[in-house]
Amino acid sequence: MIENFGLKSAGSAGTEIHLMTADDFAIWQAKASDAHQGWISAQNFHAKPGKSIYFAATDGRIDFAIGIFGNHAVWDGAALAASLPKGHWQFTAASDDLDAGLLESLALGWGLGQYQFHAYRSAPAPAVNYLTLPDGIHADRLIGQMGGIYLCRDLINQPPNHMTPAALQTTMETLAKTHDATLETHSGAALETEFPAINIVGRAAEIGPRLMDLRWGKKGPKITLIGKGITFDSGGLDLKPSKAMEMMKKDMGGAATVLGLAAALMASHVDIQLRVLVAAAENAVSDRSMRPLDIIDTRAGLKVEVGNTDAEGRLVLADAIAYALEDAPDFLIDFATLTGAARVALGTELPALFCNHDNTAAAILARQMWPKIRCGDCLYLMIMTGILMLAMRPCRAPACRDMAGRLRPRFSCAALPVKTPIGRILM
Repeated sequence: MIENFGLKSAGSAGTEIHLMTADDFAIWQAKASDAHQGWISAQNFHAKPGKSIYFAATDGRIDFAIGIFGNHAVWDGAALAASLPKGHWQFTAASDDLDAGLLESLALGWGLGQYQFHAYRSAPAPAVNYLTLPDGIHADRLIGQMGGIYLCRDLINQPPNHMTPAALQTTMETLAKTHDATLETHSGAALETEFPAINIVGRAAEIGPRLMDLRWGKKGPKITLIGKGITFDSGGLDLKPSKAMEMMKKDMGGAATVLGLAAALMASHVDIQLRVLVAAAENAVSDRSMRPLDIIDTRAGLKVEVGNTDAEGRLVLADAIAYALEDAPDFLIDFATLTGAARVALGTELPALFCNHDNTAAAILARQMWPKIRCGDCLYLMIMTGILMLAMRPCRAPACRDMAGRLRPRFSCAALPVKTPIGRILM
């Protein structure tokens, strides 16, 4: 299995990559042979993180390579894999700054750099670059992370006619079987009664909506992960423009993220009581579509007046979060491609974080820059205040109105209906 990630089992021999910082390389270069120094000069090599250079033996084969790492080990590992010829390599520590954590992060980057989605192509898959699993690292954690991220990417890359709510259910059934977890699926009449918002969002589609509830682990803190699983988002009756609709197969990215994370946690044998909720639906158009200004029920008992049928994500998440809170988790986090306003506000490379607990938000933000294992995946904390609920007061019924007007902060307003069952905001 690990070969799928570009890894070979520990102890297998590969060509050595001497890992060092740019400063270490300057010291090494000063002591290198004339032949090596001449080669470095001929290649115009400059030691920067993610860069590599390899040297030939007398028989013309590669003797060894030098790889440079810096403060973003995951990215550096991926860059090293891309810069070296396809073959079989192994890391060798040549720096006092290199510890097991950094080795693991570099290996993670290496493996993630080998990912390719080849499911619908007839040509053979391109060759991968192999790395011997480094000694002294947490192998279960590394392989679990790779497996989870590969799963997440595979799910998002699937076309929407294949990645349906039923396909998400099948994926969770496979995860449950693999890791000896339990899975309960709510669909049909039971979904309509118990999770009305999820049902209304997805009832127009050919394949019906559903809520999947996976549980694993018997000790440790109760951790609940919730994923938005809109397998395709046409925008409903308030149809998206064609270019905005084009990539809406990725609107189940939140569900893919929690399933990948759950797979990584279970494979790593973390001592937690894990619960994963995926609200899966397709926001389609038919005679059963929800309409603008419909007033719908939610599991939390809060009525919602629909301002725009393209604001479906907050509805399915509200039902899922209300359900999750009935079990009183110690920590709850949801992942969602909640609104295009996120991209307008922050661009494509900076995910937004909403949090109702300042200390938790601070700890998450601090973790992204943890010394020596900086992931490079930054977050930006957005506001989520009850004052904005005033803009969502009902016009026609005692309900929370889901408004998406251009004069309102659409990004923060998108999160507020999700916060409502958590913060118990009263209208």
